[in-house]
Amino acid sequence: MQQAEDDRELQATALEAIARSRLKLKQYEQAITDFQELLEQHELAPEKRRELLTAIAQAHQSRGEPELAINQYEVILAEGQQPNQSGLQALLAIAEIYAEEGQGKEQVAT
Repeated sequence: MQQAEDDRELQATALEAIARSRLKLKQYEQAITDFQELLEQHELAPEKRRELLTAIAQAHQSRGEPELAINQYEVILAEGQQPNQSGLQALLAIAEIYAEEGQGKEQVAT
């Protein structure tokens, strides 16, 4: 039983490393797919989930998909039980996307 758990943990670690490599190589679509697979197929600690969701959001932003990036950041905020580092980073990222898109401060408040 322990061997199976160790194998799943190793598999998750390997997939995350591959996804992060693809992100660095600007292979955003495949990186997003890998991160989503990790989220769907592995039980992860809440902070690890938020970390992977942030990576997905950054990949969408790099692909020029601000709406999808914002959606991911909103998931991070919705999953947070209380204000934390991930939540604050998500809010900042949303504000930066709106600023880049020229939508102004009034959009961030809604």
